[in-house]
Amino acid sequence: MIWFKRVVPILVIVLAWLGYTVFTDYSRKHRAAYERSLALTTARIWIASAKYREDPNGYLAFRDSVLTANDFTLDEVRELKTRYESDPAEYEAVAAMVSDFVDSLFLLEDSLRRLTPDTTAPSASDRPAVTP
Repeated sequence: MIWFKRVVPILVIVLAWLGYTVFTDYSRKHRAAYERSLALTTARIWIASAKYREDPNGYLAFRDSVLTANDFTLDEVRELKTRYESDPAEYEAVAAMVSDFVDSLFLLEDSLRRLTPDTTAPSASDRPAVTP
């Protein structure tokens, strides 16, 4: 019975440490996933602001649909902006993620634009034949 009294405190300490480790790991992964999702959503909205520069109503509709599809509200984005302005060093990693996503999305849209044929230029069959 004496051995049990000596093992119980060690067992309690080990279980407490294990619980703390599992909880902090889970919360760290959950926050990283949230920040990644928010960074990707922000990047999509940022790219859309350039695309819909001439159409503000189209931009607002696109922004709201992207926020709704990703389960974010405009208030959450504004809250993040306020927190970022108050302590920029804490959210430097999120800003770097947003920058990387913007670059990647821009390159992706640019490559897709290059793959689609230009319908504004006349094709070879539409040009008049030149006879010497």
